[in-house]
Amino acid sequence: MRVIIILLLFAVFFLGGTLYGVNQERNTYEDQPRESAKVAEEEPIIETEERQTVGVGNEYDPIEETTLTPTDSTPAYKAASALETIVSFFYEIVVEVLYQVSRLFY
Repeated sequence: MRVIIILLLFAVFFLGGTLYGVNQERNTYEDQPRESAKVAEEEPIIETEERQTVGVGNEYDPIEETTLTPTDSTPAYKAASALETIVSFFYEIVVEVLYQVSRLFY
């Protein structure tokens, strides 16, 4: 019983530290001054051109589908990814063991 409580405390402190570290990392990015670009206001030049007729058709280029992959390489992201893998692994083991036990009784 004492071991379980100690392991749970380790998990709570680890996750609390991870959240604290992520929040501090965000604050350092927000504290950096941003350089604003000065935009010169100009009046647009309007030119008249002859209208061209455009044929209506179904000639569309296919759009390639892309998937977004996370490119975050911070230590917090790596730790969370490793923790996710470990938890998923143990979850699958526990579910499989419980399933096999339930098959014994039914």
